[in-house]
Amino acid sequence: MTSPAPDAPATEPVEPDGFWARIRFHLLTPWWRGALFFGAIAWGIAFNVAYFLIEPRIEFLGVVSLIPMFMVIIAQQARSRARLRARQAAEAAQASEARRAQQ
Repeated sequence: MTSPAPDAPATEPVEPDGFWARIRFHLLTPWWRGALFFGAIAWGIAFNVAYFLIEPRIEFLGVVSLIPMFMVIIAQQARSRARLRARQAAEAAQASEARRAQQ
């Protein structure tokens, strides 16, 4: 699942084929990302239950319940952007090498 393709740099994992394999790759690799994801779900459930059970309603509990899920989304976006930048840098280096080889 994370072995490099023959033409890809050794540090860049290859994204697997198939919907569930990609979900598993993006959410559970490395292990702490899965722990953060499931912890965020548990956190959200706990604070939403507290919101409905505590009288009078404490409005900030609804907002606090979303903070860990936003952290998961931000971490995933940062990972995707870093992979995109690395891929673009590798493509630019290959294009530069090809131009030098032609001259």
